[in-house]
Amino acid sequence: MTGDLNVTVYFQPKRYSVSVEVDGTGEVSISGQQDGYNHFGDVIDLNASAPLGFVFSHWIGYGPDTNDSLTTLTVSQDHNLTAVFVPETFDLSVSVSSSNHGSAYVIEEGPFHYAERYMLLAEANAGYSFTHWSSPTDSTFMLDDANLSITGLTLYESSEFTANFEEIYNELQVNMSVGGQSVSPASGSYSAANLISVDATPLTGYEFYRWNDPSGVLANPFLAQTDANISKELGMVMIEAIFRKKNYLVSIEEGTGGNVVFDQPNGPWEYLGNYGLHATAQPGF
Repeated sequence: MTGDLNVTVYFQPKRYSVSVEVDGTGEVSISGQQDGYNHFGDVIDLNASAPLGFVFSHWIGYGPDTNDSLTTLTVSQDHNLTAVFVPETFDLSVSVSSSNHGSAYVIEEGPFHYAERYMLLAEANAGYSFTHWSSPTDSTFMLDDANLSITGLTLYESSEFTANFEEIYNELQVNMSVGGQSVSPASGSYSAANLISVDATPLTGYEFYRWNDPSGVLANPFLAQTDANISKELGMVMIEAIFRKKNYLVSIEEGTGGNVVFDQPNGPWEYLGNYGLHATAQPGF
């Protein structure tokens, strides 16, 4: 010291850095920064914006005043932030034109995200066939093929899809062999969605034997009255009632004084069959 001194001390606000990274698809704008440095107590605006199909989820790191996409940051230290973006979630539902006709599913489980791939499946009940997918939300453009029962889907918005079915009609031809009086129903076109009752009636002296059922549509081909399930076969279905002559019991007894010779003693003896019967008397008779 050599004399009186006047000393002035100068202070400046401490500078802090604020950095923001992006996780996912989106971008962040920062306002209020100058030369990349900020002072204690400065307020910075943060704005996270997402493109079509994505949404802002949350901030990672200390500092943002709220967890909204548009928020502020009050500087109090070096801040390292991350803005997290995720694909947008949509509603995806499927239904059927009638629950009696079939069922429909989304094969994958939700949540359902923008631009991701999913599979739709429609299954027809017996007697029905799938025709096409329709959409009350006009979303069929997202489908790979609206005419396929199982098809791919690229999701761009909340969507509803309906599986449509139509009833199958097959030709049923009902025939009968010799010995039949009638068969029902008459040959014609019938719905494959319902069982069809069939019946065979023989002529006098004949009996029902079995159905000729090459397609295997009958519940029991050995019953004269049974049900036909023509959904098992596509196109023409043919069945034929087979009849045969009845067999009868013939009993021959010989009285005293003679013998009987029967051409066919052990049968079978059929309806309208002709068999030789000879009675020979013994001497004295």
